[in-house]
Amino acid sequence: MKKALESLLAMLMAVVLTGLAGQAQEREARVDFAMLSQALVSQGLKAAETGNVGEAALFFQEAVKLDPGNAGAHANLGKALFYSRKLPEAAVALKKACELKPDFIDAFNDLGVTYFELGKIEEAVAALKRAVALRPDFAAAHSHLGYIYNDQEKFKQAVDSLEQAVQLEPNSSLMRSELAYALSRRKKYAEAIVHIQEIVRLNPIDDNAHLILGRLYILNRDRTSAIGQYRKLVDLNPRTAQKLYDEIYSKQIVSVVR
Repeated sequence: MKKALESLLAMLMAVVLTGLAGQAQEREARVDFAMLSQALVSQGLKAAETGNVGEAALFFQEAVKLDPGNAGAHANLGKALFYSRKLPEAAVALKKACELKPDFIDAFNDLGVTYFELGKIEEAVAALKRAVALRPDFAAAHSHLGYIYNDQEKFKQAVDSLEQAVQLEPNSSLMRSELAYALSRRKKYAEAIVHIQEIVRLNPIDDNAHLILGRLYILNRDRTSAIGQYRKLVDLNPRTAQKLYDEIYSKQIVSVVR
């Protein structure tokens, strides 16, 4: 890999090295480092598309060395490092991208997720709020905020963020599931049921969705509907059906899990 990278660098240098004919005495030949950096970013993206995130990171690292002001190179390096589970290094790269380009929406979103993985909750929320401020219709950033609020048991804020996410992406089962969880923790079972019903409509063989729906019916004191979910689960997944059956007919307090 190292030799291949060195060969590519030499080739690209030959391409972008430009002499200024007729002005050699006035100016020396120069290297367009920005162009070379962007070419390396392109190679890194190709490597990332094939799943070679380690190789991609090497290209991005060389790109930022050649052009430290290339915000995209820093952002892509951060993502490659994130997927390589090098989270502290990923955060540094993504933060740099945001500093270089204060309206870099995707970088703020990725930085928020990275900070959350590092346990830096305040920094994560701040980065994601910046992302949605820059782009109010950014469903993923709203969803990430909602997930963090759920994790922190700030369920009112979670509902607010996740309702916006679901409004923007109504067919996202993951977003609806997170929203239903937040609503259930606020004891708004009827509202939560609507979202899980939609997940079941989108994917009728999702046995976990049927289980959660059954639990919500129990919490909403609708045993008849809970039994209806049990009967559907018998055909889909007998073990999951038995779990719901036990919860329907026991005095055990059930809860909706994420």
